[in-house]
This record gives sequence, C-alpha cells and structure tokens, in this order.
Amino acid sequence: MEIQAFDLWKRYGRSWVFRGVSLSLQTGEVVALLGPSGAGKTTLLLALLRLISLDRGQILIDGEDLFRRAPRVYRSLLAYLPQHPEGSFNPRWTLWKSLVEPLYLLGRTGGAKIRVHQVLDQVGLSTRFLERYPHQLSGGELQQASLARALLAEPRFLLADEPTSMLDPIRTANTMHSLLTLVHHRGIGLLFTTHDPELALRVSHRTLTIGVSS
Repeated sequence: MEIQAFDLWKRYGRSWVFRGVSLSLQTGEVVALLGPSGAGKTTLLLALLRLISLDRGQILIDGEDLFRRAPRVYRSLLAYLPQHPEGSFNPRWTLWKSLVEPLYLLGRTGGAKIRVHQVLDQVGLSTRFLERYPHQLSGGELQQASLARALLAEPRFLLADEPTSMLDPIRTANTMHSLLTLVHHRGIGLLFTTHDPELALRVSHRTLTIGVSS
C-alpha cells in the first residue's frame, strides 16, 4: 500500500505555508520530514490526515483519491502522533477511556483489555497509569500514551509529528525502537517530522526537506 501526494500547496491568508510539495510513503518504509520551524511540517501532516484543506494538489492511496475514502475506512488506515499530546487527551477521561475510544470508533472492542496492556508494554508505559488522568502524567508519559493510542487502531500508516521532542534520551531511544519495530514487524509506513538531521539519517530510508520558500 502506498500514499502519494502531488504538488501540494497551502496558505493561510496571503502567506504560503508550503508550495509544490510532493512525497510518497509505502508500508514498511520510514520517511523523515526535515525542515525548520515554520516550514509547514505539521501542516503537511494534517493535510495528509484530511484534517485541513489544501489550496492545490492531490493525495492518493493506492491510486485512489484520498477524499473519496469513507471516514471510517480512512481512520483505519492512518494514525497521528501529535507533537503536543496534552491537547489531544480529554482532561475528564482516564487514560483507559482515552485508549479504548479508537477501538469503539472502529468497532474493535473484543479483547480490549489484553490489547491495551500489550501495546502499553510495547511503548514502555506501565499499566498503573490506566486509571490516571492526563494532568497526572508527565509530558513524556503522555507522548508514550499517545503512541499507544495510535497503535491500538492498527493503522497501515503512522504520521508522527516530532515524536521524540518531549522525551529524555532513554525514552527517545525506546520510542524510536518501538516505531522501527512496528515498521519491520507489522509493515507500517512511518512518516515523521524532526529537526534532527542525524536522527533522520540514522533511522529513515529516505528524507524529505521542506522550507518556508518550498
């Protein structure tokens, strides 16, 4: 399976965020998206996720127009790992409720407890956090929880926005190991943004650089 994006343009007001960006991502592949702050990396991910509109361009999945996919089918194919996960968790929900929500949306509630425990083990987060609320977790713990929530949907593609930006060196290594394991063992396609060229070159098959003047 492959995502292909052709000649993507996006602007806010009179300012272009990016112009003429094209990329591809296959299952089983790791692609790093490099660029300075303000270059449009996050905006590009949100466009691929169909969360914002584009001014121009086309996005295909296996040759089919992305926007013709039914929302439920689309949600089963792509998952998102935000850079700032604290804003993506309902403050009134325990971690358990936040993690099982995507399973209910996708109609995959059978064996939910076992699956949640397995995924938490994969990302290195203790099950004792399941009864806690978002404000009771650190930024790094929320990042791990966000990764767990994305993986529970069993996507074919994972779009990760600075997945290690809030982590210490040990958790950075553990998180990248978890992501690369998913690529190699489950065949997930991973597109991640980063400011770190060394990390990008070390773990990705290909890199794509975008800038303000792209």
